[in-house]
Amino acid sequence: YEIGQIEKRLRINIKQMVEWGVTVITTLGEKGVKYQLKVHQVNKDKNYKIINKVIPAVKVKKVVDPTGAGDAWRGGFIAGIIAGKSIDICVKWANVLASFAVEKVGTVNHKISKKEFEKRLLLT
Repeated sequence: YEIGQIEKRLRINIKQMVEWGVTVITTLGEKGVKYQLKVHQVNKDKNYKIINKVIPAVKVKKVVDPTGAGDAWRGGFIAGIIAGKSIDICVKWANVLASFAVEKVGTVNHKISKKEFEKRLLLT
């Protein structure tokens, strides 16, 4: 939804944004996350390439309530950035935290241990 609003209001599409150097990340719900970015290359015919990658969602037994999953996802992604992780790892951290969020009702008082996080991260 949001990407459509951005394209409409700015009158540019995702491809243009990426070619200008904007990393575009699109959450796809149960299908995972797609990201697109421009990577510069040296000694190539074209001085850059566009990366399009989909990282699958973490499978959960049952989605109970999706409320707060986006916030959990963004928190995991930002934590990865702060920790200096690659975009792939940031997305995986985000997907793991979102997977925990959808398994509970409500948006607060969810607690997971580092061990639980790491165990689920191995599934990505």
